[in-house]
Amino acid sequence: AYPLLQLPGVKGPPSAIPPPGLFTGLVYEPFIRETWDAIFGLEMEMANTPCVHPATGRIYIIATGRKSDETVLYGINLGVDGLEIAFETLIGSTGSGTSPTLGHDGRYVYVTDGKGRLNGVDAVTGKVSWKSTETSITGVSPTTTPDNRVYTSDFNWLKCWDGSDGSVIWKTDMAAAIGKQFVKGLPARYGRPSADIVSGVLATADRVWVVVYVSSMIDIPEDRQGGVTIPIEGLDPSVYKQPLGYFMVSCSLDGELMSVVPHPDTGALMAQGCDGRIYSTSLSVSSSIGYAASEKMPFFMRHTPKPVGGLTVYEPESFASYANKVEDWITVQPGDIRSASAAQSMKDALPSIRNQAILREE
Repeated sequence: AYPLLQLPGVKGPPSAIPPPGLFTGLVYEPFIRETWDAIFGLEMEMANTPCVHPATGRIYIIATGRKSDETVLYGINLGVDGLEIAFETLIGSTGSGTSPTLGHDGRYVYVTDGKGRLNGVDAVTGKVSWKSTETSITGVSPTTTPDNRVYTSDFNWLKCWDGSDGSVIWKTDMAAAIGKQFVKGLPARYGRPSADIVSGVLATADRVWVVVYVSSMIDIPEDRQGGVTIPIEGLDPSVYKQPLGYFMVSCSLDGELMSVVPHPDTGALMAQGCDGRIYSTSLSVSSSIGYAASEKMPFFMRHTPKPVGGLTVYEPESFASYANKVEDWITVQPGDIRSASAAQSMKDALPSIRNQAILREE
C-alpha cells in the first residue's frame, strides 16, 4: 500500500443553512445540515469520487485549493516512492461537490466549475484547454460516451456537448417535452407547467436517461424571497416549483424523447448493470423541500407526493432485444482503452443476458 498523500487544500466554503423541510422524516435530524454540506462540498476539503486513467494510472480528484474559495483539480501519479502531485489546476470556486470524469480517449478530464461552466482539462498537462460558454447545473458530474460526447443537465435542459471543444451538439427542454403533458387541472391554473432534471445523466448503448420532476411553477412575492442560501448557480429565487410527479425519462442519442415512466421520488445517481437493469437512487432533496412547502399551502394546492428515498430498479422490456443491441454496440466501439474494457465486460455479460431472455421465454 502507498503512504497517504496529504493534499495542500484547506477546509472548503462555510456551511450553509439547509432549506426548510429538507430530508424531514428521511434523515436523522442532527445529520441533515452535515448531509446538505456534503452534497456541495461545504466545510470539507474533498467530497467527491476520483477517476483513474486506465493507461497511466494517474488519479484525478477535485478538492479545495490553498484558499477556501478555490476549487482545484489534482492530477496524482503513482510514483516509485508513493503518490505524487503531477499538477493542480484552479477550476473555480464553491467547494468540491462534483466529481471529475475522464473521456473515453483519455485526452480530457471533464469538470463543471462553480459557475456551471464545463471545463475540458488536458489529462497530461492539467491545462484547461477549453471552457464552455453555456452552463450546466453545479454539483453534478458530467457523463461521457465513446463517441467523444459529454452529457450534462441544466435544470430543465438535457445537454449534449462535443468533448473536443465544449460546443453544444443538441439540447432538449424537458419542460417543453413533458411539462404540459403532466401538469393539468388545478395545478395548471395556479401555476405554469415546468419540468427539471434531478439526477445525473446515464448513457447506455442507444439512449441517455435522467430522472425528471414535473412541477407547477408559482411566482413568489418579492417580500418573501430569500432567507436561505442555496449553493446552486442559476437557481431562480423568484419562483417556487411545486413538485407534482417524478419520472424516469430517456432520449435518443440525438436528443429525441423516447420514453417516460414513473419514478417514486427525485433521483441522484444512476448506473446500468451488464444485464441491462438500471439502478436509480433517490436523494429526495427537491421532493422533501417541496413536500414541506406544499403542506403549508391551502388544502386544494397540496399535490406534492410524499418523499420516500431508496433505490429503484428498472429492467429491459425485452432481454433478447437488449442483447442484440449490446452485440451491435460492441462491434462499433473505438479502440481506446476505456471502450475496449467496456466492450469486453459486455461480451462477458452476454450469456447472462441471453439466459434472462430464455427464462422469460422471449
